[in-house]
Amino acid sequence: MKTRKLFALILAVLMLLSVAPVGALAANLPTAQNVRVSGGDETISVQWDPINDFNARKDLKSFHVLYSTDRTNWMLAGGSPRDSSMCVLREPEEGSFKAGTTYYFAVQTVSWSDELGPISEPSAPIKYTNSTADKRAEWEAVMAGYNTPTKETGTKYDKVKLVKGEKVVWDNGLYTLTVTVTAVSAAQATLNVAMKNKTPCTFECTFVSWNGVGGRSSGESVDVHEGSKTLKIDLTNLKDGANYFAFSVSGYGNPVSQYYGVARGGEYNEYADKLIYLGRKHSLCFQKAPNAGKIAANEVSATKNSITVGKAYQSTSEAAKGSGTILFYRVDGTKKFAKKTFAAGKALKLTKLKANTLYEIKAINYVKGVSAADNKTLVTSKSGYSNRIWIRTAVASAPEIQSIKVSGAKVGKIHVNGYWESDGDWHPAYDVTVTTYQITVTLKSAPKGIQGIKVTGVDRNGYPHWIKGTGKTFTINANAKGNAKGKSVNLGIATFTNQFGSDSGYSGYSPVTKKAVTIR
Repeated sequence: MKTRKLFALILAVLMLLSVAPVGALAANLPTAQNVRVSGGDETISVQWDPINDFNARKDLKSFHVLYSTDRTNWMLAGGSPRDSSMCVLREPEEGSFKAGTTYYFAVQTVSWSDELGPISEPSAPIKYTNSTADKRAEWEAVMAGYNTPTKETGTKYDKVKLVKGEKVVWDNGLYTLTVTVTAVSAAQATLNVAMKNKTPCTFECTFVSWNGVGGRSSGESVDVHEGSKTLKIDLTNLKDGANYFAFSVSGYGNPVSQYYGVARGGEYNEYADKLIYLGRKHSLCFQKAPNAGKIAANEVSATKNSITVGKAYQSTSEAAKGSGTILFYRVDGTKKFAKKTFAAGKALKLTKLKANTLYEIKAINYVKGVSAADNKTLVTSKSGYSNRIWIRTAVASAPEIQSIKVSGAKVGKIHVNGYWESDGDWHPAYDVTVTTYQITVTLKSAPKGIQGIKVTGVDRNGYPHWIKGTGKTFTINANAKGNAKGKSVNLGIATFTNQFGSDSGYSGYSPVTKKAVTIR
């Protein structure tokens, strides 16, 4: 009977054990004390007091380190073995750390049978940061700025002169550069130069002297890193035509070394030098108009349907993209000027004009230069008007000859002084035999507007003779080589309508009438 009762008791205990929960055998797990945290930038260190008591740690296998933003909803951050009292965390096992977020940490003990013990009191709060990610974000911003095209706004530089109040803004992903003209005189321009960096890199703006623009005031800095400075620029040495203030932008100091470890692939090597030596140049353009031209008398010539008054103006400015002259002309006494434009160096020749007609002519010189808008558009700077000239085109037809009389032929000697020849030899003085004679040319009528006639073939040296007069009869004192009595000479006779400098003789020649005469 006793044996049966003992067996029944053992069986009941076994049955009870087979259905009893695990917690029913819960180990005597301790609670971690004095949980504290340190670090916070990319890594967080969690520490607690060591558990050294044998009875307290006999069922302890390890620790779970938990994290939470509200000290209630805990997630697993990591773990530590039983003999440790520290855990260093980079990324939690559940979820992830977010930069700028504040976290609390706690420690939970774990038994050999993976039972979970009590959760400790939370640590003090700690803010998580990630400087590598922040630097990477900065680098990405710099790279985005590097590839951003520069926009130019606020410019009015279709004007031909530098004027107070003009402003140009260059804006891109790296910086904003603003240049404002605050004062202008004949000798000096005053600029306000403002630089604002838009990325963690710092860029420097430097004024570059160009094409006679320079001579800044003594001790005045031209470099702007951040903020603004006043820049005074000497204008007394400006060349005519296109000029501009140039601003060069490059990295200040070493703006990229801090990103060495965060740039992906070959980005650092690709962009480092480009950012330091960016070399972006911005130009604030303006024009100094050329001085008014002058039509030189000894450069004027004319035919029956054309007038030439020299060559078109050529700018001396290195920045000029083109230059030239505009001629304004009209028939004398009429109201409206016509105009024609000539590129630099081209002959200033007006064509398709009326014969034997008096024209009034004046000129303006111009220069084309770089525009601040896009460094490609051409803007024009014009001078004032030149002097005015009046010139008559030539008579349309050759002169009609009524008579040519040759008389007074005399043979004699003339003395020629010694002279140096172009070959370097000295030629001594000598006497030469010549025949002097006189020619009288009478026209059938005196054409309107003529100032005389031009005669060729009458001089032993081949030079033409110009004989002034507005009537019909003209007398020429001529000479021929040796004893020329009885010899024939071929004359060329034309009328001229304008008299100018002696070097060029006369302009406005009519067609030529040819006549052969005998010296007697």
